[in-house]
Amino acid sequence: MSLTFEARLAHNSGSAAEQVGGFNSVAGLYKAIAGKFNLKASEIMFCTVNTPDIDMTRLLRPSIEEGDVLFAHCKGAKKSITVEQWGRVGVQLAHNAAGVCYVRKLFQGCILTKCTPKVAVGDMWVSINGEDVSSLSHSEVVRILKEIPLGTRVNLELVSPKRKSRVQKPHISGNTIADQLPSLDLGHLEPKDAVIALQNWLSHATAVRNDALSQIEFQRSQANRQFSDDVRRAGFYRGRAIEKAQREFDAKVAAATAQHDAAVIEAATRKDKNFKRYDDSALAETDDRIAQAQKQLEEAERVASILPVRPVEHYCSITADVMRDPVMTLCGHTFDRSAVERWLGKNKTCPFCSSACDGTLIPNIAVKNMISDWSEGTISNTNRNSTRRS
Repeated sequence: MSLTFEARLAHNSGSAAEQVGGFNSVAGLYKAIAGKFNLKASEIMFCTVNTPDIDMTRLLRPSIEEGDVLFAHCKGAKKSITVEQWGRVGVQLAHNAAGVCYVRKLFQGCILTKCTPKVAVGDMWVSINGEDVSSLSHSEVVRILKEIPLGTRVNLELVSPKRKSRVQKPHISGNTIADQLPSLDLGHLEPKDAVIALQNWLSHATAVRNDALSQIEFQRSQANRQFSDDVRRAGFYRGRAIEKAQREFDAKVAAATAQHDAAVIEAATRKDKNFKRYDDSALAETDDRIAQAQKQLEEAERVASILPVRPVEHYCSITADVMRDPVMTLCGHTFDRSAVERWLGKNKTCPFCSSACDGTLIPNIAVKNMISDWSEGTISNTNRNSTRRS
C-alpha cells in the first residue's frame, strides 16, 4: 500500500498543504513535492519532519509515518566566502541522497564560524577554490576540505536555505481586558439619554470582549500546538535512544525512558502555564461590568417608561438641557443663565431672534416654578408607581 504525506514549503508558513505519494526513493519524493509547488526537484535541499525549522534532528528518516508533515527547504541566496588563513575545519556534513551536500553541524572553534558571512547549519556546498562540489557526496567534500593546507587562502561558495518569515502574534494589551473599556458616568444624564449611553457602552464592551476572546483562543491553540510538538519530539528522541541502548546495554533504556517522561512533564507544565496565563478569568472583570451596566440599563428604561414627557419650555434652546436658573432677555426669550452669559460674552444679540441685547437678564420665576413643580410631581408619581409595582 502506498503511503501519502502532507507536504509544505518550510520558508512559507502560509502555503497550502499538498498530499504527496507514489514515490519509492528520496529523489522521487523531492520530485513529487516539486511538482506540487511548481518547483524543480533540484531546488529542494532537504526535508524536515513536523517542523519548518532548520532542525538537523528532525531530518527526513526512513521511519516516517502516515500523518507526518514534511517541510521542504528550498535553495535561497548564494554565499561567497573568503577564508584568509585556513584552519581547523570542525564541521559535520550530510547528504540528502538526491545530490545535495549540506552542513549538518558546526563544532566549537570551527574556522567557518569565524569568516564573514558565516557558514550556517543547512548551507549547501557549491564550490571550493573554484572546484564544483555540488554533485559530490558528503564524504568526498570532507576529504577535499581536510586536504587544504593550513594557513592558505580559500574561496568557498555555498547556498543558504530560504528562511521562513516570522509571524507577529496577537497580544492582549493592558493589565486586564477591562482596562480597555471606556469610563461610564451616568450621573449628569437624563434617563432617556442614559439609555442611549448605556446601549453604546454595552456595544463597545461586547466588541472588546469578543476581540479578547479570539486572542485568547489563538494563544490556547498555540499552546496546544507547542505541547503536541514537544511530545512528538520527546517520543522521537526516546525512540532513538532506545535503539542505541538495545545495541549497547539495557541500562540506557531506563535513562532514555526517564528523559522522555521528563520532557512530557515539562511540556505539560508549559501548556498549563500558557493556559493559566490566558484563562477565561481574564474576562471576569469585563463580564461583571457588563452585567452591572445591563442592570443600570434596565432600571433607566423602567424609569423612562413611567415618566411623562417634559414640556419643551423647560429646555434651554442653547444647550438643549433642562434649565437650572432660567432668565429672560429684554426681547422676551428665556435661556439658562450660564449658557446665555457665555453667549453674551462673545455676542451682543439674542441667541434666538438675533435682536440687539445689552446683557440685561431678568430671572424668569414663572418658568423656574414650572420646572420645580413638574420635577416634584414627577418624583411623587414615580414613587407611587414604584409602590404599586412592588
